[in-house]
Amino acid sequence: MKFSLTQKFLFSVPADLSVVFSFDVHTVDPKNRKRIEEIIHSEQFEDKAGNTLLIRTESRKFFVVGLGKVEELTMVDWQTVFAGVARKAKEVHAKTVTIFFPIKEISKKFHISPQNLVKGAVEGLELGAYEFTKHKKKEKVSVIDTVIFITGSDYESD
Repeated sequence: MKFSLTQKFLFSVPADLSVVFSFDVHTVDPKNRKRIEEIIHSEQFEDKAGNTLLIRTESRKFFVVGLGKVEELTMVDWQTVFAGVARKAKEVHAKTVTIFFPIKEISKKFHISPQNLVKGAVEGLELGAYEFTKHKKKEKVSVIDTVIFITGSDYESD
């Protein structure tokens, strides 16, 4: 699995699956944003840790993830969120995954350095994507090739 960071807009990066936190739905392009907001409302989606919603639009699949109160998350919770993202990406056979990841905003609320946030996210993705196949029948295993963290314009490397 390859990882990269970019400051491009979420909708300008091609992907099989785009992940947004429920409080960041406004970052989605206007056409898809309206559809996603309608579905979130109709499904009565709540921004709680562990809540997720897969939404298919004409242009791509979106995976909305609830975090609840970010300031109450532990690193294990953070890794678990991203492990769930990896499992869902494999389930829908996504090869390229984009994740809108406003590092500075989350870092301030989470009280953890941006580097440790990214590290925790990568660890969670790797663990969630892992599959022990030694004793399984030879089946085609879904693999995530690329994960692109879209940091927005607020990312600064330290």
